[in-house]
Amino acid sequence: REEVNQMIKPSLGFMVFSISNALSIQGFTILTAHLLGPTAVAIFNTYRTLARLTVQATSILSFALWPEFSRLFGAQDSSRLRLMFIKTALLGSLGAITLSLLIYAAGPLLLQLWTHGKVEFIPYAMALMLLYAAIGGSWHIPRVFLMSTNNHTQLGLIYLVVSVISLTIAWPWGQLMHLPGLIMSMITSELLMMTICFWMAAQLLRQNARKTAE
Repeated sequence: REEVNQMIKPSLGFMVFSISNALSIQGFTILTAHLLGPTAVAIFNTYRTLARLTVQATSILSFALWPEFSRLFGAQDSSRLRLMFIKTALLGSLGAITLSLLIYAAGPLLLQLWTHGKVEFIPYAMALMLLYAAIGGSWHIPRVFLMSTNNHTQLGLIYLVVSVISLTIAWPWGQLMHLPGLIMSMITSELLMMTICFWMAAQLLRQNARKTAE
């Protein structure tokens, strides 16, 4: 019973992430359809699918690191844990930015091959969407770091609140600026989450270092 009780809080934290992702992904699709119509939805979802290749690539690295983060944290090897986190977080951020630039350069060709020219390449919209994806990919490794050490519950709740706020902001911004306004609200939420996530990861690393020193 004690072990089950200890698992309830982290498990609910994982569920909150799924709810937040649903709000961020499906919520924006529904909002785009409501505000701008089906044509805008086709462009929005196509661009976001291409852009999120950046996030998926970063997730491959971060999920591979999960067991090693857990092992080093459990062993209280704070120096190796800190070094590994810094190096991989930097690698993940650089990879997300680089891949976003490559996708932007290849965007016209990818859209032509994928949609047979039915979805046009809009430079400013694609650039904004890839900025959103680059930021989202940049905080994937620190998020997995917190999840791998069972310190993700607070982040999950913050993510849920930020997702709701992002959708709320997107409504007037979408009416005012149309598709760029919707994407800008997504960028704002990702920037906020990236800042919070890195701060929480740094706090955890400091706490772990103090415990090791004691």
